[in-house]
Amino acid sequence: MGSGHSSAKSEFAKVLREDKIPTDEQMRIIWNGYDKNKNGILDLKEFKLFSKDMLDITNKLQDGNVVWSEKGAHNIFKDIDKDNNDQIDFKEFVAWFHKMTK
Repeated sequence: MGSGHSSAKSEFAKVLREDKIPTDEQMRIIWNGYDKNKNGILDLKEFKLFSKDMLDITNKLQDGNVVWSEKGAHNIFKDIDKDNNDQIDFKEFVAWFHKMTK
């Protein structure tokens, strides 16, 4: 993975550790690290990478042992994709992320 992904993963971990609503800048760093083809949307493949990292970081911070699953990632993806176009735009991602980190 490139440095964009590493930066995004580090920023995501920082946001969870701080337990505050992320800033716009933090959201952009996270988004840009997972929008691999820079087309302004996350497809299911890109979201799966994010969801794996999210679960890994959450497990480490909370001493958890939740196991990632393809089906679970797909279900979350569908929940975030409010307009049902099989992609997540930045607005959908931010709305879900803020809801998730409350």
